[in-house]
Amino acid sequence: MVSLKEVGWLLFAAVMLVSCGGAPDKVVEDIPELSLASIEINGEAVALEEGKTGIYEISMESDQQTASIKPVLKNTDAGIYYVLSNADESVQSETIYSGDTFSVELEQGANLLRIYVIDSKSNTTLSYVFQLYRASITAGLSQLNYYYTEDGDTEEITLSPSFETEVYEYTANVDYGTCYFYGGFAPAFADNVVSIGNEIAAPGEIFYAGLEPGENRINTFVVAGDGQREVRYSVAINRAQPTEAQLNTNALLASLAVDGYELDFLCRQNLYELNVNSDTTHLLITAIPEVDGVAMAINDRDLVSGEPISIPIESDDDALVLTVTSLNGNYSEVYTLYLNYLTTNRTRVTNSEELQFALQNANPNDEIVVAPGYYYGVAGLSSSGNENAAFYSARSGTPLARIYLSAEDADEDTVLFGDNDEDSIAFLLEGNYWQVSGIEFNDSQSGIVLNGADSNRFFNIEVSDTEQAFLITGGSSYNEIVASHFTAVSSQENTRPLFEMLQDNAAVSRGNELRRNLLTSNGAATAIKLQAQSKNTLIESNRFDTSAVQQVALINSNGSDTVIRFNTFYASNNTNDTPVISVEQLDSGGDMWGENTTIYQNWLIDAQEQRPLVQSNTAINLQASENIAKTRTALQEDYRNAVYQGEAVQIDTFASPQYRIRLAENNDLCVGIDSTDTAEFVVIRACSESESQIWQLEIADDYYVYLKNRSSEDTPYLMPVIGFTEYCGAIETASSVTFLTEKWYGYAQHWALLQNDSDEIFLSNRQNSDYGLTVAGSTFTEGTPLVACPFSNARRQAFKLELID
Repeated sequence: MVSLKEVGWLLFAAVMLVSCGGAPDKVVEDIPELSLASIEINGEAVALEEGKTGIYEISMESDQQTASIKPVLKNTDAGIYYVLSNADESVQSETIYSGDTFSVELEQGANLLRIYVIDSKSNTTLSYVFQLYRASITAGLSQLNYYYTEDGDTEEITLSPSFETEVYEYTANVDYGTCYFYGGFAPAFADNVVSIGNEIAAPGEIFYAGLEPGENRINTFVVAGDGQREVRYSVAINRAQPTEAQLNTNALLASLAVDGYELDFLCRQNLYELNVNSDTTHLLITAIPEVDGVAMAINDRDLVSGEPISIPIESDDDALVLTVTSLNGNYSEVYTLYLNYLTTNRTRVTNSEELQFALQNANPNDEIVVAPGYYYGVAGLSSSGNENAAFYSARSGTPLARIYLSAEDADEDTVLFGDNDEDSIAFLLEGNYWQVSGIEFNDSQSGIVLNGADSNRFFNIEVSDTEQAFLITGGSSYNEIVASHFTAVSSQENTRPLFEMLQDNAAVSRGNELRRNLLTSNGAATAIKLQAQSKNTLIESNRFDTSAVQQVALINSNGSDTVIRFNTFYASNNTNDTPVISVEQLDSGGDMWGENTTIYQNWLIDAQEQRPLVQSNTAINLQASENIAKTRTALQEDYRNAVYQGEAVQIDTFASPQYRIRLAENNDLCVGIDSTDTAEFVVIRACSESESQIWQLEIADDYYVYLKNRSSEDTPYLMPVIGFTEYCGAIETASSVTFLTEKWYGYAQHWALLQNDSDEIFLSNRQNSDYGLTVAGSTFTEGTPLVACPFSNARRQAFKLELID
């Protein structure tokens, strides 16, 4: 890895790139305006975003072979040229000008259109990227290969005839000693959908299967992107019949299964790993050899072909060893099952009844994994365990042993449905210390209800098509709702709050947090309602949208000690002056609520200049500071201070929270600064009280913040060197350093704080969200630079925020 002094030139290059149209664009005089004012594709305007140059993805009709493009520049004196790239060719145009219309030819699949805006005087260039996607009408494979391994060497299985895209029937022959194959394919078009048998396979995916003596037919189906054409490639692989000598020396298994586990068994694969629940005492194992009559044993216990045998295990057992001995006794195969003991007790469910049973019987440290699919629950004491809830639990975990409810695959639909009757609930939780993630809740009066439920965490969930997405009642406290999406039904007759903390005179709801969520209200109902008896609520880094004209405040609070910060509010484009946040005092049982509310560093995105961000006439000690209002496309110089309404709003100035950023892997190391003659680099330091290790968050945009270092007044903002995607070939050799500078326009200083299940954060850079803050090198050593590198779930990319009082 290069030293910090050796990368000083990168910072010089970064400054030079700014003057040459690189991003982020620092605002200085004499830089020409090169932005697109608009662009039409086939007569339809593309929704351009301020500061975003691509990639804009545009869907085209499958039979559309050309597209007309009309770019209009803000600076009509600048010139334009374009480059179109697709599977067949790359074409570059001559210079054209603002308002000119040109046509491009489209191939099936992706067509990448780069538009370059040029200022001839300064030789400055800005590029926009558009992907014009035309669904394929042709289905096929451009490549199909089969292989086997012999004595450690990979050999290709010869197909007859040789593979061609438009030939669909093949045969192949292999020796008896070849008991399995593996294969790969490439679709003719990127959007072709390929299935091996009944399983959809991704491009580049390796598939494999065992071979029995005789014919083994493998069918591969390909569907065109428009779904109208399907072809089948059929390959018959003939495995030779065995000789008597081969039967006597064969000690291979034909199959091996462990009840409750997926082994992906192959005859010549001898090592397997099982993730075993921490309370497992036995494994049920079934083995079938290729040759009847061979001897099989596990830990000195004999196995009978095809008959399950229960093998006891203990927590200190590392592995189970299965030995197969050939008929003549001279050959053996050893299959080893390595045991990896989980920290949880995992249960996989595949239908509503299994899920309802698991929820009602969950214990601390249990993990309920829900397979992809649609789960229709029925409320009732004999089914879900509750008269109103389709899915219900009153079980509790502990601080050190939570109960986990999670989707097996967060990328596939895993949806829990209620029955949409009056007072129906999709999921009612009356227990403590749960973590729920990756699941959707749908089609009920209330999506999720917490009743007397404490210290639960909801992460990456979605609630939609409900009158109310989330309800906290019964004094439920210290719950976290993070990185989730809530949408109410669109009917204007629905006035129930999207998210509500319900007043309960018998109990106070304390310390609940809503962070980094997307809340889409219907305009007729408030997005978040905090009733009296709500205390110490944190509403942070959320995005608020409305699907219709906003008629009520998006946040309506009678709670006390509430903090509302770093949120972005997208008000509907109507001309009324409905406030965005309303806070009022309320007498509840003789106690006054609506006190000590702090509202700062929020953004209001609205063309209505007089709409108040905060309104209050009766709240006690309501402080508002550093809140900004702007239109969707405003530049920073056009931002305006938010409007406040009502005599109870106090405009104050106070410091935002301060943090140390500790390494998740080494709690004694923190993110700090190394000052050199050329720059202040961001490095790893032993944690201390130094101001150079103190960071503040400043809102940048939806979910994004600036990271601001306390030790530098003039250049406090953290960013990676421009071109960081080119400077991180590997973490060990990365020169994509990060450093402190003044505030620049563009995305390179914008960071998203992505949180995992362990309260660790990963810092994603908005310039390229696949890259994040990373400890460089191969060891965690003081002075090691922080760089921007692709996310890889590496421990070098995991941090923890420590709040400094």
